[in-house]
Amino acid sequence: MFKVHELVLVSDPVEALEKETGFFQVTAPTGQTLEIRLEGGYVRIQGEFYCPENMRTDDRWQIVKVGELEPNDTHIENEGRPETKMQ
Repeated sequence: MFKVHELVLVSDPVEALEKETGFFQVTAPTGQTLEIRLEGGYVRIQGEFYCPENMRTDDRWQIVKVGELEPNDTHIENEGRPETKMQ
């Protein structure tokens, strides 16, 4: 389990993030960086940018957990859907 602000280098980001939840910054060896939200098997890309200063000479991906999900966050699978209300 990743800790907030922990930097980890991995060869397979999908495997490393498989059971994680929260907000992450994932940087490919090429410097391409994604800011993602993971929750319950769903992934949502929050942003994408290129950081040439983060280019690597090996095949490792850099992952940093930048935050936890809050209890009142909308679940990814429910985003964009009207809320159902119990009557």
